[in-house]
Amino acid sequence: MRSRASCYRHKVLPALLLFFLFLPGGCGSRPEPITKTLTTGPPARICRVAILPFTCNNGDPRLGLKAERIFFSELVQAHLFQVLPEGDIELFFYRNRILPETAPGTDELRAMREQLGIDAVITGRINTIEHSHIGPGYLISLELDLVDTVNGEKIAATFLRRRGTDYQKVLHFGLITTVSGLLQQMARDIFQQWRLQGYGGC
Repeated sequence: MRSRASCYRHKVLPALLLFFLFLPGGCGSRPEPITKTLTTGPPARICRVAILPFTCNNGDPRLGLKAERIFFSELVQAHLFQVLPEGDIELFFYRNRILPETAPGTDELRAMREQLGIDAVITGRINTIEHSHIGPGYLISLELDLVDTVNGEKIAATFLRRRGTDYQKVLHFGLITTVSGLLQQMARDIFQQWRLQGYGGC
């Protein structure tokens, strides 16, 4: 016969591990993205958008480019909007002599609307990226704006600050230790919230 200790090791411990592993939300509650709707009334009907080059407060263009490409890929997979191909916006910037780190003005946004057929643009800024002081991985804070191409006004502005440990469940399961992995998950969180708030869905 098995001893009580043996039964505990073989039955109870595995069950407890599975329970904690699949607890929703992990070890602690994650902060939700903070999205402010800057227009009155219901969300504007936005169908076709373009993601503009991201900027980074530390001045590293490589990080901005990495973030832009990750958010582009996640937005396409989210099926939230019709997304203009990256090459089209790059060609527009080149023809109109707009530097990637320069925010287009109202006239340029209207030109994008007329020439590229987009309803809005998405702009992003990486405010903070550093090694987390709480566990392994990184801390990233960023802003993402949805901007109307009719008048250049912001439709929605989202702020999110996350650590890789925010996704940790038990032991090291769910822990995100790379910049790319954390940006990818943050993009998913933001676009999911936008969907719930009524943006996109064309």
